[in-house]
Amino acid sequence: MSSQFSGKGYFSIPKPLRRKGHAQIAVIAADEILTERSSQYQALDSGATPRNVDLPAVKDGLIYVIHNLGSTTNLSVRDAAGGPVETLTPALTKTFICNGTLWIGI
Repeated sequence: MSSQFSGKGYFSIPKPLRRKGHAQIAVIAADEILTERSSQYQALDSGATPRNVDLPAVKDGLIYVIHNLGSTTNLSVRDAAGGPVETLTPALTKTFICNGTLWIGI
């Protein structure tokens, strides 16, 4: 079987890339618990009640972009053990990355 890798530093995708299910846009009525299979992009509104968004257990390479759609309440982004990672104030967006040891927001 021949290799598909050209050895060049870049990959070309000859057709548009469609990422079905990559975004969740929702009003959440309870804390949101993300898994490895959750949409990479999360636009969440907690209504009038602050909510927690729990990231999955640490695993190298996981990435989530979380946006607080709310206008009055915060979203507390936590690790899988419930430890604080970041607080998203209304209209704030952060990217959360994992290196296999911890989650950080950038």
